[in-house]
Amino acid sequence: MLRQGTLTGMVEPPYSTDALVSMMFGKAVSFGGRISARQGATELKLANVSLEDARLQIRNTTLEVHAGEVIGLAGMEGSGQTLFLECCAGLARPVDGRVGVHETDMTGASYHSFKRHGVAYLPAARLEQGLIPGLTLTEHFVLAEETRGIVIDREKAVELAQQRIQPTTSKARPPAPSRRSRAATSKGHCWRCCARR
Repeated sequence: MLRQGTLTGMVEPPYSTDALVSMMFGKAVSFGGRISARQGATELKLANVSLEDARLQIRNTTLEVHAGEVIGLAGMEGSGQTLFLECCAGLARPVDGRVGVHETDMTGASYHSFKRHGVAYLPAARLEQGLIPGLTLTEHFVLAEETRGIVIDREKAVELAQQRIQPTTSKARPPAPSRRSRAATSKGHCWRCCARR
């Protein structure tokens, strides 16, 4: 078992789940008891949604997700989970049916419209689909914010990154603010981040 690049232990079958979890996290983890909750308002509604891409088709899918619910989507790789979730976030458009968020018909709306309604998409392939290679964490946080103009205040950007990182268990730290502008090149694209003097 590796944790943060360090070998924390080796085990032979039969495995003890508690021992594996302890090696993964460096401590015992308590999952607590089940919490029952009242069904809340409908947050996401798919009515007879059909989806297609080059390899597969999903037909007449109906689903309602209520506030407080956690839905698990299981299946073999390539059987449509990604296409389905992209539709729920506005990244893929249905060929038939309706998609609603908070009782608002969002069928055919852009991802940005879904985002304004509180929907966020976290891709499974975060490095390939969610990040821009060559940019720092600070630069990624700045890109995710609504911006005014083209000049970035580096000190405020670092503060923003620290605020976003602090509540997580990540050991990442934003770089110290620099007064110089810097360019990061990734796959032939030049992303320029300027500092306000």
